[in-house]
Amino acid sequence: MARLTGLSPALIQKIAAGDDGDRREVTDDVYRKVAMALLKEGDLRRLGAAKVDELARKMLAELEGMRLSGPHT
Repeated sequence: MARLTGLSPALIQKIAAGDDGDRREVTDDVYRKVAMALLKEGDLRRLGAAKVDELARKMLAELEGMRLSGPHT
């Protein structure tokens, strides 16, 4: 996340935790960067999950085809 936003890990942790103990205010720009990075991460995870699903479906279809036509040698 730090790499995606260009922010320090400590600041990202503060934002995620909703830590009010620090006197520094999180600017709207920083908050926006974190939100955009989270959206990007969500998109990447959904894409990865879709690829995993597709692979699993292909594997199951291969097994089903093997069951119907016999094992491949």
